[in-house]
Amino acid sequence: MRCTIRFPNYSHLLILILLLTIPNIIESMTNTLPGCPDRCGNIMVPYPFGIGTECSFKGFTLNCTTYQNGTSKLFLNRIEFLSISLLTAEARINNHVSWQCYNNTANKVTHSDWWMNLMSSPYRFSDSRNKFITIGCETLAYIGISNNVNNY
Repeated sequence: MRCTIRFPNYSHLLILILLLTIPNIIESMTNTLPGCPDRCGNIMVPYPFGIGTECSFKGFTLNCTTYQNGTSKLFLNRIEFLSISLLTAEARINNHVSWQCYNNTANKVTHSDWWMNLMSSPYRFSDSRNKFITIGCETLAYIGISNNVNNY
């Protein structure tokens, strides 16, 4: 008498699990040049980004600033980076708020403008992942775009 034991075939489940975990594996891999820091505080800094010119591709050089309280923040010039994802080709930044207020008593307008120039850089604003919001009564808000021939 011959006895055959059959085990359930879980290969399709294993493939599905692997496919679902690949993005997390890719995202968690450190991809920096040898001898270069792979993070600033809790933010991963994958190549082509890098901290310092020797650790990055041109246009992707970031600075890591450590404050007296021990926290570190990642910057490109005056723009603070909150996260970088090569998988989605996105970098989240901390954007400042521009404001303008009229002081009726002093009959004066005070304001603080903030701008970002992405010309001559590899960065672009996402047309689907950004929000432009204005708050107030009788409020005007606008985004300005340069119309130089070489811009797109």
